Amino acid sequence: MTEENVTITLDREAHRFVLESDGIAAGVIQFTDDGTNWRLDHTIVDDQWEGRGFGSMLARAALDGAREEGRGVIPRCSFVAAYVKRHHDWDDILQPDS
Repeated sequence: MTEENVTITLDREAHRFVLESDGIAAGVIQFTDDGTNWRLDHTIVDDQWEGRGFGSMLARAALDGAREEGRGVIPRCSFVAAYVKRHHDWDDILQPDS
């Protein structure tokens, strides 16, 4: 992983999780909430922060957050779709994309 001081916070109004490293915004994962499911739409990690596992940290935070909120997850983002194919801890909340 990394030695940076990493925090991930949920910005409910903007429908996104924000990852900061040492107080600097390094990445986000955006979602849409339809009241039943969270559609994970897009994951962005700034180029200077790539290779530190921040995308995976964001994916885990969003997946765990959806579970805590009692939501299913529709992984529309290609990064998250690939992530859940390798990590099956969230299979129980995955929903098909309609």
